[in-house]
Amino acid sequence: MPWSGQVSRLNGFYRRVLISTGLQEPRAIAVHPFRGYLFYTDWGDDAHIGRLGMDGSERKRIVNKDILGWPNALTVDYVTDEIIWADAKLDYIAVTDLDAVC
Repeated sequence: MPWSGQVSRLNGFYRRVLISTGLQEPRAIAVHPFRGYLFYTDWGDDAHIGRLGMDGSERKRIVNKDILGWPNALTVDYVTDEIIWADAKLDYIAVTDLDAVC
């Protein structure tokens, strides 16, 4: 079964698939519950970091393959509203705001 990003209540009720297409090698996932965002990384041929709403809406790439190799180790800083990730292929750690398109 292909990977898909899903959401549900803690008891497993109301399970819903949020993302199941446009992913080749998904690696990391992080949630910003205060903003209602889910962030994910994909290090396939079209490496990127994406963001979508916790209801599956407004999917958007916020960091593109031009500066990525294998993005992983994703986390959210809730105080500064930034995402932080490590790139295993290019050997660096980076940070950007929640809306950046780079």
